[in-house]
Amino acid sequence: MPFRTMTGAMSRVLPWIRLLPGAALFAGLFEVLGMPAGLLLGPLLAAVIFASRGGALRLPSWLAMAAQAMIGLMIARSLTLPALTRVAQAPWMFLGTTIAIVVAATCMGAIAARMRVLPGTAAIWGLMPGAATAMVLMARDEDADWQLVAVMAYLRVILVAGIASILALSFSAHSGGSAVGGGAPGGAWFPDLQPRRLCETVVIALIGVWGARRLGVPAAPLLGPMFLGALATGAGLAQPQLPGWLLGGAYLFTGMRIGLGFTPPVIATARKAAPALLAAVGSLIAFCGGCGFLIAHVFDVDPLTAYLATSPGGADFAAVIATTTDVDVSFVMSMQVTRLLAVIVVGPWLGRMVARYVGTAELGS
Repeated sequence: MPFRTMTGAMSRVLPWIRLLPGAALFAGLFEVLGMPAGLLLGPLLAAVIFASRGGALRLPSWLAMAAQAMIGLMIARSLTLPALTRVAQAPWMFLGTTIAIVVAATCMGAIAARMRVLPGTAAIWGLMPGAATAMVLMARDEDADWQLVAVMAYLRVILVAGIASILALSFSAHSGGSAVGGGAPGGAWFPDLQPRRLCETVVIALIGVWGARRLGVPAAPLLGPMFLGALATGAGLAQPQLPGWLLGGAYLFTGMRIGLGFTPPVIATARKAAPALLAAVGSLIAFCGGCGFLIAHVFDVDPLTAYLATSPGGADFAAVIATTTDVDVSFVMSMQVTRLLAVIVVGPWLGRMVARYVGTAELGS
């Protein structure tokens, strides 16, 4: 092999050699400690450390999409007829909570932008709950500080996940049980493989991603397989198999994808606005936590379920955490998906409208 070719191959392999052991170490440590979603949070933390120190690694787009598709299929398991019936039985609770959170997030973003707590219109996009990737892309299209938006969106994810882990461990210790961590995602690491069901998994993932992208659906790699998988499973046409090793890999690469976004320029941008950043994100998390507190007490839902259902960390993270804790997964995902759909439908319009209002108000002041 020519020296130049060998050097090029080593330059592509070396970042993986540097990152993967750390990702595996943190994932294993979090699992031993019983942290929910340790297989996702561990690689995320390792990738943040790697990227913030100047490490350069870009996940292949097909790998990132495949990981999101597997998580989408995992969420599809929760979109059963009983879960949908639950929404139909109390639509005002699901819609009311969704509207309250979206309106509150929009108002917080508008106030922060109007007071210039954060540069430009970054707060508007960064505080929009859920659909983080879509909001980052929208912020870039609108010439906002998309790096700061990305930090806000993913900082929100990390804080929500951290709080959920603490709450889950606290509830587990209080009840004397072992409600979190330690288990294989999906039920078993190496179950008996069923070729037909594995083929169904691949086919639904491919068609779901392709169809959602053709239709211009935001977050297509996640939402396409999720909805197609729910329809196919509900109609009895397919029963995708998601063994633990496959879901574990999806968690690994999803965490790494998010963590690798915390590059030195992004960290530098975030450091300058750290107090305002934490105040804005913390306010949104606190408001959503308050909504969860009301739901828990009014509707007799356990606190951790209510917290995860209303948390602004994103449907994919909520799904991973919910499936590794002792909560009502169908309730969590029904609420999260309801809000995700609302944000996808009205989020871009709301963001543009508020950004336009803030810009006009600044010109008039």
